Amino acid sequence: GVVKEYIRDGKNGLLFPKQNSYILSKKLEFLIRNPEARAALGEEARRTIVEKFSWDKTIYKIKRVLELYS
Repeated sequence: GVVKEYIRDGKNGLLFPKQNSYILSKKLEFLIRNPEARAALGEEARRTIVEKFSWDKTIYKIKRVLELYS
């Protein structure tokens, strides 16, 4: 769904198949054992949110939708 619109696996987050606790545990283990990768994912996740999903951009998009119906 929507999550895949802003999370890029291995770039700014880690994705795993729904209801697959084994893969989730492996990805969590990877993050625990790799502080550099964990930090890089976190930094890129923050950058993604700031650049694409800031409040200003969100408000602008909401206003555009509302204008279509006013």
